[in-house]
Amino acid sequence: MNNKIDKEIIVYDGICVLCNFIIRWVIKNDKNHLFLISSLQSQFIKNNFPDLNKIDSIAVIINDQKFLNKGKAIKHILKNLKKLIIIRFMISVIPIFLLNIFYDIIAKTRYKVFGKYESCPIIEVGKNKILY
Repeated sequence: MNNKIDKEIIVYDGICVLCNFIIRWVIKNDKNHLFLISSLQSQFIKNNFPDLNKIDSIAVIINDQKFLNKGKAIKHILKNLKKLIIIRFMISVIPIFLLNIFYDIIAKTRYKVFGKYESCPIIEVGKNKILY
C-alpha cells in the first residue's frame, strides 16, 4: 500500500443487505471516528489488499499487514465503539471457535434471509470515512 492510513479499516461485503445495515450502524455509532470503511468489492481493497477478496466475511485491517476477521473482527469493533455492553459481555465469554461457527452460519444464510444488492450501494457519510 502506497499511502499510510492512520485508522483501522472495516471491510465488509458491499452487496449484502445485512452487512450494509451493520455498517450503517457502525458509522452512526463511531463518534470518535476510529474506523474507515471499505467494501470487499471496492477498488481500494482490490488494489491494496487483494488477499482480502479470498475471504467472505467482515474484516478489520489494523495495520498495513495484519487483519482480523469473523468473530475477532466483531469483538474488536464492539470493544472500540463501546456499545452493546450486554452483547459484548456475551461474546467475550464465548470461545472464538464457537463464535466463528455461529458467524459462519449467518454468513452462509445471509443472502437467503436478508437478500443482496446487485452492486454495492454508496453509503452517504462523506468521503473522509469511505474508501472506494
